[in-house]
Amino acid sequence: MRSVVFAFLVVAIFGAVLPEEQRTVIRKRGVNYLSNIRVISGEKSNDDDAVNKDAAQSAVFHYFGGPIISNPEVSAILWNENTLFQEEMDMLYRHLSEGRYMNFFQEYNVEGQEPFGVGKYLGSHVCSTCDNGNMDISVDEVVAALTQLILDGSVPYPNKNSYYAISFPPEYHVTVGEDVSCEVYCAIHQSFEFQGMDVAFGIIPDLGSSGCENGCGVHSVLENTMYVASHEFAEAITDPVTGVEGVDTWRDSNGMELADTCAHQAVFVSEDEDSFVVQKLWSNAMMDCVDPMEPLPVQGGYCRDHNAAVTTLALFAGRSYNGCEDVAAQGYCHDPLLAFEARLFCPYSCGVRDNNDRFAVALRLLGVDDAPPSCADALTYGGFAHCLEGGDIGAVIRRYCPCVCNDEMIRSLRQ
Repeated sequence: MRSVVFAFLVVAIFGAVLPEEQRTVIRKRGVNYLSNIRVISGEKSNDDDAVNKDAAQSAVFHYFGGPIISNPEVSAILWNENTLFQEEMDMLYRHLSEGRYMNFFQEYNVEGQEPFGVGKYLGSHVCSTCDNGNMDISVDEVVAALTQLILDGSVPYPNKNSYYAISFPPEYHVTVGEDVSCEVYCAIHQSFEFQGMDVAFGIIPDLGSSGCENGCGVHSVLENTMYVASHEFAEAITDPVTGVEGVDTWRDSNGMELADTCAHQAVFVSEDEDSFVVQKLWSNAMMDCVDPMEPLPVQGGYCRDHNAAVTTLALFAGRSYNGCEDVAAQGYCHDPLLAFEARLFCPYSCGVRDNNDRFAVALRLLGVDDAPPSCADALTYGGFAHCLEGGDIGAVIRRYCPCVCNDEMIRSLRQ
């Protein structure tokens, strides 16, 4: 079996070890950092709190060719009988994998792979053989324990959709490379090779002890644990392979994954008489951190797919497709050559949405005092010409009201 190789940019930490409130690390994939850790990405230095605000103005996530976990099958593992919140985390993982949460990921479907959809929660297992009495554990020990659980049938055998969420009891530390849980990170997802297959797993420390209580959220220990676990789940299914150099799925130019831009932004949810907490996630369509449990807003009757227009104009000459759902399923929404046409004619299927709030705020920042309140009224301010012009107002309308502009553009093309 190939040894675990972690896709770290650099394994060293700059300078001497600093006091906790000043400690600086180099960003690594899969890591959900404590809020008091200063994170640097290559030449560019950012505090995570600043990253979460500033990156939201410019972050765009790109597809780099790797796999997704489209229908996640989640198995939860408790390191020993002292690990907390088994029943509550059972409920959370069931909602994440089987509930409406999975609808959010449709905009991150990729060509040639099954689209994101409902998965399965396979239950939890309290490990009776993992703990050897050592409270300082290496990630290699975690992989060895998980491998043994798989081989002896204690947890389900992995497939391409598997994700193993491993939780630890109070006062335990798990070291990944140079990074120690609750000193540097709140949680982390990684992968290892098992019988020729890359298998994704998450490490969820106890967030009420060892330092995590001061840097992993401002809510209760359970609530913090839930949204941190949802952070790792979201990134594991959109960028599952961290141990193979050159294999990336969805990330931005700084190496941040889907939940990193929105770290420590909790959303309180009620579904099927259950209450739980998830973290906001980045939406390329909305250019913002959004509540993944809520459908992206369709404003003013816009954001319609135009199947007839797609067929009539034959935008995808030489390729077979059957309307906008097929356009999205084949990955055209993110194809470098076809994305513009796909999003223009199939905005709903491609996850394109108007954003009323950001539109009105952006116009006010440009000094437009009489800005219309919503995208549905955008064309009353200057008309369709603003969708095409190169000025600031046109850029704002195109960015935040793409469906309004798309509808008008399609009408003009049909004339």
